Amino acid sequence: SNYTGPCVETNGFDTRNDSLDVYFFITDDVATSVVARYERLRKAFLLLTGPVPALPKYVFGTWFSWWHSYTQTEVMEEIERWAAHNISLDVFGLDVDWRDQTREAEYIVNTKLIPDMAGLQAWLHSKHQLHTYLNDHPESQRRQMEPAEVDFRYRGLTSLLEMGIDYWWYDSNWHLIIPGVFGLDNRVWVQYVYRSVTERFNRERRGGALPFTLAMYSSSHPAHHRFPVWWTGDI
Repeated sequence: SNYTGPCVETNGFDTRNDSLDVYFFITDDVATSVVARYERLRKAFLLLTGPVPALPKYVFGTWFSWWHSYTQTEVMEEIERWAAHNISLDVFGLDVDWRDQTREAEYIVNTKLIPDMAGLQAWLHSKHQLHTYLNDHPESQRRQMEPAEVDFRYRGLTSLLEMGIDYWWYDSNWHLIIPGVFGLDNRVWVQYVYRSVTERFNRERRGGALPFTLAMYSSSHPAHHRFPVWWTGDI
């Protein structure tokens, strides 16, 4: 960020006032139908909280993920089994063990299991036309929105996007996890962070491909419809 204003420590977000906003939605034309008034209220609500995004077509296909310490060879053998049995597969995901667990806060590949992450991703995409994702249990390095935290998260997430993954799975069932801000719980806030990073990366490096994120658990916050794909978890 190049922001240099009065809220430089939070990248321009003004956190100095914790007052709540209250909104009233009023339909002033009682002569219109109930359906028409509902449509107007819905349009006003989405104007305030943000639209429901379009989803890439591939996310409506078949996904496979297993909490298993996959080696690169095992991944390739697994995918070849799907192909050999002529079973359709569109998305393949790796759970937590893709990461070097001795540095669990960082975006470092476990090369003992996956020695060539970029090569694996290229093989999955080119030979089997799969889309892929990785699990992430993000840990804060600094306060949210501080330049150092923004830089760490952006560099970390995009480093694996550079290697070829299509999107991130934000897994929030962890002992250390990013907190929410501004009254947003962490599920909404981190989804915003992940989607923003992916959207920028796709715009700059992938010709504007639709961004997408997966999260564990939904949220009761009214803005969570902006991030509409959730996994209910292994609980």
